[in-house]
Amino acid sequence: MAQRFYYLSIKFEDRLPKSTVKFAKEICDAYTKMAKKMELSLNSEELLDEILK
Repeated sequence: MAQRFYYLSIKFEDRLPKSTVKFAKEICDAYTKMAKKMELSLNSEELLDEILK
C-alpha cells in the first residue's frame, strides 16, 4: 500500500504539494527497510502478480 501511495504521488506530482510527495517517499522507504529487516521477499510468480495488478 505504501508503494501504491508513492506511485500515485509521483504520477500526480504536479497536482500535489511537494510535502505530500516527500511524505509518500519517506513512508515507502520506511516500509522497504522494515521488509528487508524481516527478510520478506516475493518469488517470481508473486512479483508478476503484484506488477500486473
